[in-house]
Amino acid sequence: MLDGMKFGPVFAVLLAVGLVGCAPQAKEVSTETEVRSQLGAVGAKPESEVPWDAWRFVAADLPMDGLWADALADPFSQRQQWSLPAGSKDRAVMLQQLEEYRKAVLAATPQEGDDPGSASMFYQQGVSALVLRSRLLALEGKLPEAVGAAKECIEIAGKSVTSGVGLQKMDSAPGVLLAAEQAVQLSREPDITESQRNDLAQTLATISFREQIAAAVQSEFATAGVERLIATARVGDDADDHILTIIARGDEIDWMKEKLVEHRAEVKDFYDQTATLQLTSTWVKLLTQAGDEGWMALETQMMAMRGSLQSAWGMDPFAVPVEDWNAERMRDAMRQHANAGGIAVAWDVVGAMIPSVESAFLTDASLQAAIVSLLAPPSEKVTEAELRKRFSAVTGRDLLDPLTGQQSLVDEANRVLKSPRTDPLPENFLLMRAYQQGGLPY
Repeated sequence: MLDGMKFGPVFAVLLAVGLVGCAPQAKEVSTETEVRSQLGAVGAKPESEVPWDAWRFVAADLPMDGLWADALADPFSQRQQWSLPAGSKDRAVMLQQLEEYRKAVLAATPQEGDDPGSASMFYQQGVSALVLRSRLLALEGKLPEAVGAAKECIEIAGKSVTSGVGLQKMDSAPGVLLAAEQAVQLSREPDITESQRNDLAQTLATISFREQIAAAVQSEFATAGVERLIATARVGDDADDHILTIIARGDEIDWMKEKLVEHRAEVKDFYDQTATLQLTSTWVKLLTQAGDEGWMALETQMMAMRGSLQSAWGMDPFAVPVEDWNAERMRDAMRQHANAGGIAVAWDVVGAMIPSVESAFLTDASLQAAIVSLLAPPSEKVTEAELRKRFSAVTGRDLLDPLTGQQSLVDEANRVLKSPRTDPLPENFLLMRAYQQGGLPY
């Protein structure tokens, strides 16, 4: 959120008006053990350590020579050699290799490694390979096999949504959407049956990122979030300096400290660790409720959190450009609010998770659009009433807008699902703002 921002002398002077914690009379900081104990008492406990299913792709060897690099980068290509009518021999060789790869993936037991980022990369490549296998089968005229392969790909991709610790599982979204796109592509084949389309739609309907987000956020708090809070406790009497580092990302901290003394007496206590732990836990709990309560709850809660930060600092120190900071306004705000530094710490922990929660809502909305596309192929004239009936029959739920929880608007002419919400979303939600403005094509 702040990476790349440059802070100069103005930042140092403005921060100085708010700091009191460097004073000799500052409260003793609790030990790391005490912090972990307090956090455990308020529910910061990780999920069971189930290995992320994406790790199974690391155990399988994916061919990357010859045609493979381009094919995996774009399994939907219509111009590469293997995708052309004359490419049948290439497809035969690729299908043989992909079958060996598929068997290796299915036989692999997920084993945790040292680099989750590596697992994410192998996962994306692996799902692309399984999508490619379905596409090649379709190009060879083996439509039932292609449908079966697409369904299996969705199921394998979806396992990574329900496994793993913390927000790790949210990294599954691109792979799941890639598998969904192959299902949609197959639904355009002239010989595909309604039963096959419904089968693919039902398989997609079993995946929900929103259903996983509460456990994901809670587990992320118990791992990465707790470590952020522990880092503040670990530095002892230098906790306030550490908070500066959180906001400034390490820019000229020593120079800033020289500016603190004259302002210490002007504001209330800058940092209270116990209050910060409790506040962070409360905010995390509110964030976990978003999956069940819906988007409006998330938006309301986030705006309230940001409001607390803005009230304590006189503005949002993470978002307002440094040239727009007002020293007098900050000083007046901090005179009225204790623990301004702790509120910034809480926002640093919770704010880092909000984009993943937003992504969960948008990914589910995109999957919903893919299901609608399967149930209403362009070759058929499907009325809105019939579409809603089909959607409910296949998924067991109504066709609802993720922003409002109300019925989605169906633009039949342009084949777009839209939100009935007219008031604009906060600028912080870039993904959902894009959905509100343009809808999701089906």
